[in-house]
Amino acid sequence: VPGILRRLGITANGGQDGLKGRILRIAHCGYFGAFDILTSLSGLELALDQLGHDVDHGAGVGAAQRVFAEAGVLAAA
Repeated sequence: VPGILRRLGITANGGQDGLKGRILRIAHCGYFGAFDILTSLSGLELALDQLGHDVDHGAGVGAAQRVFAEAGVLAAA
């Protein structure tokens, strides 16, 4: 997954030590806002689809948008 995400312009790495092979870390330097998160989720959906997983495209992005909207995060964007 990290390799596919890198080709999409999203920096990601796997877990370290006891979490190796179990988690995915989205990398960033400094500020990482709501739209960065939405872009990363969209890329993750595309990457999983390319690997043959059954993906409900937009489900992760939509869920995050609802959480951000409820928290008032996107209102100022």
